[in-house]
Amino acid sequence: MANYFIDLGAYNGDSIRDFFVPKDSTVGKHYLRIERKGYHVFAIEASTFHTDSLQALANTALAEWGCKSFEIMNVVAYVRSGTVEFRCGEKDSVAYTLDKYSKGRVAAKEPLVVKPCIDVVNWIKEIIDPDDYVVVKMDIEGAEYDVIPKLIRTGAISLIDELYVELHMGKKFKLPIKRIYRQLNEMDHWAKLYIENRWGEDG
Repeated sequence: MANYFIDLGAYNGDSIRDFFVPKDSTVGKHYLRIERKGYHVFAIEASTFHTDSLQALANTALAEWGCKSFEIMNVVAYVRSGTVEFRCGEKDSVAYTLDKYSKGRVAAKEPLVVKPCIDVVNWIKEIIDPDDYVVVKMDIEGAEYDVIPKLIRTGAISLIDELYVELHMGKKFKLPIKRIYRQLNEMDHWAKLYIENRWGEDG
């Protein structure tokens, strides 16, 4: 049995820090596991803007937090491998939303960028064994509306013990919100499901 913390949309690594040093975090207190040592960490982040911060965090995690490994992957967590289009922020520091779900002012003003992507569902199925303990944080700028249904459809969802999702919604997105909530509510086998809603600007 192995322990995994998989950060989909790692940004600057703040969620990873919240997991291993939860006492000053509003989100970290929601994590179930008390024992946080011996984890394999994957930080999946499309933007390279925060790579230096993630590498510094990796050094700390390996030296001080008892992590067994820490891998940074500069790809988009998605439902296929190849490339995908995003509307991206200034200096490529923030991918605001998956282009297929963007609309209004965001679609008009944010530059369109093409990013490499990985089929994160198949990847999870390849690296995770059923007896592993897996914590997943998902903040993937609209891609959750494609990834979560595939996790359910393929059965890969059964490999995840704790799932923490930020759902993106609001006028700047065109998203199947009711459908995803219905699917999430049907997932009653988890030890933990934590959902945060992120409302976009008017667009």
